[in-house]
Amino acid sequence: MLVDPAHPTPDGRPKLGRAVVWHSPDSGEPGWLVNHYAPAADRCRRVEPGELELLERCDGRRTLREVAAELRMPLEELLVQLEAWAGRAPGMLRFLGALELEERRKRHALAAFELAGQQLALSAEMPDLGHYHQREILEAFEQFERVETTVSHAFRVPHPALGGRSYGEALFDALRQRGWFREGGRMLEVGGGTGLLARHLLDRCRALAPEVYRELRYLAVDLSPALQISQRRYLVSHENRVAALRADVEELELAASKVSFTIANEMIADLQVAPVEGAHLRVGQPETEAERLALAYELPLEGAPERFLLNVGAIRLVEKLSRWLAKGGRAVLTEHGGPLLYPEAVPLPGHREHSIHFGHLETAARKLGLEAEVVNLGELLGADRQVRVIDSASLNLLSNHLLPALGRSPLPSLAYTREMLEAALGESLERYGNLRFSRLEAGGFLSPFGFWALCLRR
Repeated sequence: MLVDPAHPTPDGRPKLGRAVVWHSPDSGEPGWLVNHYAPAADRCRRVEPGELELLERCDGRRTLREVAAELRMPLEELLVQLEAWAGRAPGMLRFLGALELEERRKRHALAAFELAGQQLALSAEMPDLGHYHQREILEAFEQFERVETTVSHAFRVPHPALGGRSYGEALFDALRQRGWFREGGRMLEVGGGTGLLARHLLDRCRALAPEVYRELRYLAVDLSPALQISQRRYLVSHENRVAALRADVEELELAASKVSFTIANEMIADLQVAPVEGAHLRVGQPETEAERLALAYELPLEGAPERFLLNVGAIRLVEKLSRWLAKGGRAVLTEHGGPLLYPEAVPLPGHREHSIHFGHLETAARKLGLEAEVVNLGELLGADRQVRVIDSASLNLLSNHLLPALGRSPLPSLAYTREMLEAALGESLERYGNLRFSRLEAGGFLSPFGFWALCLRR
């Protein structure tokens, strides 16, 4: 059973929450502790070695009796100290009992989180993301480092999970295996971010398929002036075959049947969403564009709430692709979401995005005469599920709070393995406490297995 966190019992197993990390200096000296469960004034502070020794043992595997015995501390004294922590920093500690009940708690928490995301998406005012991208993104690399880090950005360097390749290189290989890049043509990228994805993909194409590269022409469409500056900088070695167009894809029109390949990588969450009333669909009387789209494409409504959001902009993009793609032309659209998951709000600094219901996009694509398949992004890239990378909370606390307290600069936003992180820090991770690493299949910092891809062919 789970134990009341404010009143631990001797047989409870103390387990620290994720939002606690620390650094242990040389033996006998105080360390630094970052505890985001504590009040703001107490979140980052110096701590004595004895306190760190106790925290190290709060791993969910030892009972309080065992912890007290290891530390040679009276059990009563330990209970008093843990009660004080639990009262001062609620959520910092949980006291575990039966594992099956703990797993049930996790499932309930996940379901509640998903429902809260859907409710937030419905209740909040729809954001003006066009204005945000045109006016509020000031520097491309900093945008993806600190504001909205993407999978492609987190895996922008050669990574063990991708067989020593970067995201762009792995994507090129995956798409080529699916029949892309057998011959040259016109390639469209919608929302190119920093330009690193295109750079790595084109570098790979030039190295592995030079005959295709010679005939390839690449058009990068973006709404953000700052992002286009970055794209030009990273693509300078390919400038004789790359063109840029500043435009809102939701308003863009291109010549029909001229595009051979299209990539929309982690950008369709920026497109328009709109609410749908289930009652209107049941009686076949749509009152909005979103409801008309749902009925026109006979979108599956399995598990639909009575009122839900529809990825209107993403469906409209699929409509455009059905016109733009040449015969045999291909497209891939990647984003956070799922085959059955209704759009949830994704709050980010300064703006809000929405996850994607890929089942709806797949259905619409097939109604439009396109071949369509929804594939897990990790599977598409051939990522190694077993590679362990740092969790998001650990990386945030380490990079943005603990390292500055130590007088050091934040780390680049990457999906660090233990070996990568030790190399970046220049010291053993044994000095750092409660850093969490997870297998990619179970999570970890921006795991590609939490994202999906819609693969299209005309």
